[in-house]
Amino acid sequence: IGPQGELVWTRSHRLPDWCTVHQSELKGIERACIRAETTLPKVREGKIRKVDICVDNISALRAAGGHIQLLGRTAASARAAVIRLTEKLEEAGGELRLKWVKSHVGHRHNAVADLLAADGAHRGGLLTVPVPWVHTREQIQRRYASRGDRDWARKSSGLRASWAGVNLGPRQRRVIKAAHLSPVDRRRLMEVISGHSVTRRHWCKIDRNLGPECRF
Repeated sequence: IGPQGELVWTRSHRLPDWCTVHQSELKGIERACIRAETTLPKVREGKIRKVDICVDNISALRAAGGHIQLLGRTAASARAAVIRLTEKLEEAGGELRLKWVKSHVGHRHNAVADLLAADGAHRGGLLTVPVPWVHTREQIQRRYASRGDRDWARKSSGLRASWAGVNLGPRQRRVIKAAHLSPVDRRRLMEVISGHSVTRRHWCKIDRNLGPECRF
């Protein structure tokens, strides 16, 4: 963007669907640094003195600026690009500034950035971004949690008490079966009979032998 607000040059990159806003901002800072390296000849000639990278995400600026100690892979990559560009600009006699701009409404540069971001979401070259470990861990935890809930939602799993480590007799099973309870209520009843507040924890204790067997 030129000094009069005119659009001088633009480029878009398509990110994965799971990419967060924070990661997108960091990736934008990194690509801006790579683009700014092409202006080094003009910096040496004295035509350009300062390079400003404007972002409206404060957390992304703090991560790229080195104000956060623990960085993810995307943030570390953006931070490395900022350091590399800063060193090259200082050698050429220039300066890099990371600037925060206010919200999208009423700001000319940010309004243009919004239009370019929307355009890049629909048409843009595919840019591969590594999957963060936090996202992978959440997906694994969600999968195992949903698997346990799905098993309890089945009618048969609610009656197979011996498989869950709860030794119910035939009479108790007939009472549960005749109650016509929903899977959720049946699960609560099993928790009460087993003597544990959380059935999943009960299974864990039975499998790992970390605690006494159920009193039933």
